[in-house]
Amino acid sequence: LPGFIKAAGLDKIQLTFMYYGGRTIPEYYDGWATKTDYNCYQCGPGRSGWTTESAKHTLKEMVSVTDWDYITIQEHTGTPSAWDWEAASSRVPAYTEKQAVEGIAKLMKQDCPNKDVKIYYILSQAYGSSTSILTKHSQYFTGQDGMFTCICNMAKKVMATGLFDGIISTGAMLQNL
Repeated sequence: LPGFIKAAGLDKIQLTFMYYGGRTIPEYYDGWATKTDYNCYQCGPGRSGWTTESAKHTLKEMVSVTDWDYITIQEHTGTPSAWDWEAASSRVPAYTEKQAVEGIAKLMKQDCPNKDVKIYYILSQAYGSSTSILTKHSQYFTGQDGMFTCICNMAKKVMATGLFDGIISTGAMLQNL
């Protein structure tokens, strides 16, 4: 992404990527103001690559530090959180996916200095047909196409909350390829 932005001649864009592999939205929501174990990558204006931020920050701190124009979230598709809107998370039982998605969107808008910030949901990809995730969670779907259908149905529920400004369909692009 930084290379695309640089190649397009856009030199006033700041990107920050907060990531913890395999963490679900209920877990991100639960640790909003407390967890600091994220990998944080930055790409400053005019740069063409990511740098690793060594200081540890909470999501709340990173959202609060800049007048962001856009904030995105994406669900980890390897757990039932990505397919079951009403079930309690197996990792953070206090929250359903619905509660966590709505809660984190509200926190992002509340804590961002730019009260006109746009919130987008990234529609994630389905796993390949040879992965064990497809058989492990067969109560939700059968096959790779079924998994993608579940992910799309979840994105529809996310959009129905009225808290998101749109979807970034990287998963659809990958599915089509």
